Amino acid sequence: MPFLIWFNLLLLSPNVGASKTCFPGCHCEVESFGLFDSFSLTKVDCSGIGPHIVPVPIPLDTTYLDLSSNNLDSINESMLTGPGYTTLVSLDLSYNKISRIFPSTFSRLRYLESLDLSHNSLVALPDECFSGSLLGDVDLSNNFILDITTNIFASKGQGKPINVDLSNNLISLVSRHQGKAIPNIQSLNLSGNRLKKIPDLQGIPLRFRPTPSKTCQLSKRSICPTTPTSNP
Repeated sequence: MPFLIWFNLLLLSPNVGASKTCFPGCHCEVESFGLFDSFSLTKVDCSGIGPHIVPVPIPLDTTYLDLSSNNLDSINESMLTGPGYTTLVSLDLSYNKISRIFPSTFSRLRYLESLDLSHNSLVALPDECFSGSLLGDVDLSNNFILDITTNIFASKGQGKPINVDLSNNLISLVSRHQGKAIPNIQSLNLSGNRLKKIPDLQGIPLRFRPTPSKTCQLSKRSICPTTPTSNP
């Protein structure tokens, strides 16, 4: 039995640190799995290179792509298209200047689970911009979003819970379109916004809980008072 356990661990444990040929200015790190490194996944770091970087060709087995700090001011479907993009699980677009995304921007990233759009210049989000993915985590914190409709977080992975960070925006209104799909939001961080009242999120399985910043952070199964207070 100990030998079988050791053998299984050997098969599943990644061999991290190998590198492969990468687009100039980027760094590609390979994680190999299996007893003979028969299966590999690649993490690609193209941060801090500049806006000319997109679209960037990436290896076919890429699961993580970092495009942060590149002064990108917009992002569309053509910038995220290519053989390597179909396997992306995590995409980092933080610390850019992105002011606009389109309904189809992420439509080809069918396996995307984690998306970081924090520290950009987004003011609004188009309907169905996340509907084609399996997102489980979306970070939209530190933008300039004015209002939000929760239906945009309803995706094809409807049974999968999603964590949404909308903290430190300019949000004064949170709404939901009746008759449209209800998102399975597990947690929703609305701290540091301009909400004047607790939003009506009836039908969404959330809870409110007070945070040290005296704003409401939403997650499951309890409710905070109308005037939130910090934990003792």
